[in-house]
Amino acid sequence: MANFEPEPIHVSFDFSTREITVSAFKLGETNRSFVKKTIPQNLETSIEYVEIPLNPLINKTLPPNSKWVFSWKKLNNSEEFLTLEQYIPFPLIPFTTYQPNKHSSWSTLQSSAYKKRTNTVNTHYNKLFRNNYHLTMYVKNSPANNSWNTNSS
Repeated sequence: MANFEPEPIHVSFDFSTREITVSAFKLGETNRSFVKKTIPQNLETSIEYVEIPLNPLINKTLPPNSKWVFSWKKLNNSEEFLTLEQYIPFPLIPFTTYQPNKHSSWSTLQSSAYKKRTNTVNTHYNKLFRNNYHLTMYVKNSPANNSWNTNSS
């Protein structure tokens, strides 16, 4: 019996090169190519993100606009977060009156928090996601408080 290795995904928020990069990875049966996004020249930023569409990659039956969102957020100059969230909207069916009362389109697949005061990183993840993927996210240079990654926990 072969050992299953989770698919590695590497995401970097590099403020010195002003780029967000997402490594190539396999999503379902489809290969997702390398993604690069330029960070705007706003030095006062407190959030940056990159979106990866899901429906053309994993399953064409997913509702349009389904996506993964990799983000970096900074709060009060003391805490930072690297997060992967999944967005799958409720599919609206024409001519129906049914709307779910408790449908949540957003779910967090992995979240890491860096605390400047204690210089610690804590990571929480969705177990189903973690069984299939090994996500490492990095943040480098200012406006980040420190260069850190999700493997620092």
